[in-house]
Amino acid sequence: MKPKKKVEKAIRNKLWFTAGSTLRDRLLTDVMNAREESMPIRPVPCGPGIGRRLMKTRIAKVASVAAVIAVAALALTFWSRSSAPAYAITDLPMLLGEIQTLHVQSTVWLYETDSNQPEFEQAIVIPCELWLDVPGLREYFTSSSSWSRPDGTRGISRIEGVHTATYAMDIDHTRRLVWFNKTSPIMRRLTIRNQIEDRLHRITEEQLEHFVRVGQETIEGVLFDIWERIDARKKTRCWMAPATGELGRIYIWAKDHEDRWRLSWCAEAIERDVEVPEEVFAFDPPPDYEYQNTLETATLGEGLGRGWYFMGRARVCVAVSFTLADGSMIVAWHSDDLEQDRYVDQAHLFQDLTPGGELPKLPMVVYGLKTIPLEPYSRPEVVYTGRHLAYTKSDRWYYEWALFVPTQPSPPAAAGPEVVRMLCRFNLPVEQESAVGNPVHENPIAPDEFDLFVRGAMAELSDDGVAPGHVTYENVMALARQIRESTTP
Repeated sequence: MKPKKKVEKAIRNKLWFTAGSTLRDRLLTDVMNAREESMPIRPVPCGPGIGRRLMKTRIAKVASVAAVIAVAALALTFWSRSSAPAYAITDLPMLLGEIQTLHVQSTVWLYETDSNQPEFEQAIVIPCELWLDVPGLREYFTSSSSWSRPDGTRGISRIEGVHTATYAMDIDHTRRLVWFNKTSPIMRRLTIRNQIEDRLHRITEEQLEHFVRVGQETIEGVLFDIWERIDARKKTRCWMAPATGELGRIYIWAKDHEDRWRLSWCAEAIERDVEVPEEVFAFDPPPDYEYQNTLETATLGEGLGRGWYFMGRARVCVAVSFTLADGSMIVAWHSDDLEQDRYVDQAHLFQDLTPGGELPKLPMVVYGLKTIPLEPYSRPEVVYTGRHLAYTKSDRWYYEWALFVPTQPSPPAAAGPEVVRMLCRFNLPVEQESAVGNPVHENPIAPDEFDLFVRGAMAELSDDGVAPGHVTYENVMALARQIRESTTP
């Protein structure tokens, strides 16, 4: 073998990565320039120990040293590139948890029949915007709200809102109304977290594992992987930059009654951790609108601002609810009889209650929960058994904190969407049949969020600002296991 060929082979053998032709040519030139000082090259056998045999010849030593230098030089680049994180769709929960500020511009697509052209449908395009300041618990949004009247007329209002850690201002531009409310710190934290998840991926962590990378696209010089998940009635695509974890776009389609895919929501401007203009969170409503109240007269509203739900002559306020890691739920609520004195003392109803025991006999009792599939035959219903966990007192109200445990395993998220509703029974002077009530927000929380959200909400709904001492994550998990074992055949 000619010397040049032999050196080239030695260089190729020593370079354990695929080097470009320019690099190989430069190495070969440098080595051959040293040939005049070298000894004649003897054939070098291949096989085990080739590195040691190559080093026995001077020119091979030069080639080896050159290759090693190249490896050392390029390894710095190689490792610096390879050590940079390569993000996939399953990294979204971690990335979302690190967000400090967020700006999303999105569009909602609604479809309805055109009375003038019944063979066609008309699309209503609703632009939306969201600004979040996570540490400051501040939020600005534009959105829409649907309404209907008893006479059958329907409409959509254009809504704008600014919510801070202490106050909220909402504006209905269609009806030219402005109103103010006080806000709950715990509900603000929960809302901010839910807004991030809702506005960015609108999918559960379980669903993330079933996304498939279907392509790539360069947007404004940035390379994005395209991840897709197709369910029975819903298709989601996310554009995610593997180098930075940034989201470029999110598109969601839904099937109509004829099984056609129709775009239902998309976000094409997603900015993470950018500076928020301070004027975004200013309370500056139009002066010529009708003001339902003022900032000075704003109130929090019943049960951390959640309000009342009426059934017959009873009403219930569900203040807050959480879903734990094992699928069980904690729901805080209170109720009263509309035809009795609103200020009747209910202390006796909470005497002698024990964790895991019967619920208090309030006028309306949320004795269980039930999942309702949003699509026919998509997934089986799951019933939750309710047991007493604790109670707190705030002002004149006693709040029941009930633990609801599913009596059968929950089906996977891929089985289809669902809503969780209250199961209500009544303790009234007149008979009132049990009924299925309003939806309950699921609000899933991680184990390390238990103290922040559950105990934090308990403290906020206590006159002394202290949560019951026995309500810890470990105790609740143990109680849920006991309830599950006692109710499972």
